[in-house]
Amino acid sequence: MTKHIKENGRLWKIVESFPKLTVTVLADLVADEFVFGEISRVSREAPVLILKHRDRKIVPGGGANAICNLADLGVNVLPVGIVGDDEPGRLLLRAFRHKRIPVSGVLKDKSYTTVTKTRILAGFAHTAGQQVVRLDREPAEGDHATARRECRDRRVETYACERRQRRNHEKEMTQSGEGRAVEDHLAGQRKNDR
Repeated sequence: MTKHIKENGRLWKIVESFPKLTVTVLADLVADEFVFGEISRVSREAPVLILKHRDRKIVPGGGANAICNLADLGVNVLPVGIVGDDEPGRLLLRAFRHKRIPVSGVLKDKSYTTVTKTRILAGFAHTAGQQVVRLDREPAEGDHATARRECRDRRVETYACERRQRRNHEKEMTQSGEGRAVEDHLAGQRKNDR
């Protein structure tokens, strides 16, 4: 029992130190969209369900979710990434602002499509929906080289500003999977930091 009490005390000290930390997160900012529908009938055209639209919500996913989780733990988060000038991008920025996460390191680019993962869930009222299909929207390869360079420049600016102002711990996190906004920037910056 004493061992568990000591471990709990150590964990509390770690959690209490979170507000003193500043973490720069270079990540793929993904929007997770959930479309909920109530099963109405089976289509005559194809063996698929016809759903009556019930609800829709968009929440931070991918690296954006990690950023929000860190902020919820009390960490000062400095996100760096790219969103499109589209509804999912605007909703991600709104979610960051709602949690008082600075968005100066997030590039909003008209030529970029915010990575969006749409999950369509079917079910009945008062039941958990079952995912029936997922639709991914992503920017076309090579269409956003300028945006990636601007994102890298913002990362450098955000990094330098954070180092001057806080002189606290700095961590880089990437979200596994997408890698579109992250790979080149991390490799180039690590080379420059040496």
